[in-house]
Amino acid sequence: MLSNYWDFPILCLQHGLIAWSQVQHP
Repeated sequence: MLSNYWDFPILCLQHGLIAWSQVQHP
C-alpha cells in the first residue's frame, strides 16, 4: 500500500519537473 501511496505524488513531481523544464527551455 505504501508503494501505491507514494506512486501518485512521485508521478506528479516527475511530470511537474518535466513541464517546468520545458517552460524554462521551450
